[in-house]
Amino acid sequence: MLQRLAENFQYCELLNYASNEKNPFKRLAYISAFNVSAFGFNTFRTLKSFNPILGETYEYIDNDLNFKFIAEQVSHHPPVSACHVQGTNFDVFSNNQIKTKFNLFKGALIITPASKSIISMKNLKEFYSYSKPTIFVRGLIFGKMRIDCNGKCEVHNNTTGDIATMDFLEEGLTTKVGTIKGDIKNAKGEVVLKIEGNWQSHFDLIYPKVGDQEAIRETLWKRTMDENADEESHYYFTKFVANLNNLTEELKQILPITDSRFRKDQRALEEQDYDFAEDEKKRLEQKQREARKQRELDNKKYEPIYFREIKDEKSGETLYVNSRDYWKDRENKDFSLPNANDIFS
Repeated sequence: MLQRLAENFQYCELLNYASNEKNPFKRLAYISAFNVSAFGFNTFRTLKSFNPILGETYEYIDNDLNFKFIAEQVSHHPPVSACHVQGTNFDVFSNNQIKTKFNLFKGALIITPASKSIISMKNLKEFYSYSKPTIFVRGLIFGKMRIDCNGKCEVHNNTTGDIATMDFLEEGLTTKVGTIKGDIKNAKGEVVLKIEGNWQSHFDLIYPKVGDQEAIRETLWKRTMDENADEESHYYFTKFVANLNNLTEELKQILPITDSRFRKDQRALEEQDYDFAEDEKKRLEQKQREARKQRELDNKKYEPIYFREIKDEKSGETLYVNSRDYWKDRENKDFSLPNANDIFS
């Protein structure tokens, strides 16, 4: 699950474009496109992710897209994974708090995000927050299981008051699956740009018609897949996604013992050793239960290693921010912290 959070940044160049864009409304559009792009490869990604162990961490550094990612499992009940991403000109704080329910009439599991993500554009001194659409896991009773996104989501420029609103439309007689429509409004509530596209494939920005000039359509994001890749046989993994669990000899020397790459059950599943993976998963879960019981006996509240929960004054959102600098610990080669237990041993 921590690696799934990292997947959201496969199209991180959109945030780089936003940070260098002079037009504030197009800047908002780039961030909206980034929000949409996170769902582009999820349609048939229906296999359940591994639940991280409390205190589990995951780091990722992308030298091509120029960002650093750190995530931690900060809560077990309810399960919450928090992450912080640092780019040249931006910081992103996000987590995966959700609410779930089963809708028998629709034959779907409904997953509603319970938190917003926060973006700070450091070079622009602007602050953004955005929500995510409701996710439907369809085909639980009939047909092929698939992911669908429905509902409204918004991207706010909390500094200027500008807002982008997008509707993820439900498939119908006249609506293709994945269709999104929306607009960008200034602080006065006036529509300045239109949004059209499909969360499975592309995000278009439409500039208004001026005089005799026709409206101009610009594609800000387009989903890409590896050339000639058989998506289904590769579990709908792109090269970016497939690389996230890679553990090199160099990384073994510098990662903390809490990093997801050291999970033996996850590694065994990847190597198709299913019996060991199942046994190891049960062992880790039992170890986690025993650790929780011990904290209860000691009347001790669990404290995350690198994050703390706050209520942001600007957005009013509850979010997780850094309580300690992971990258400084990495630079000092010192992860010997009180909460950094050997959770996988």
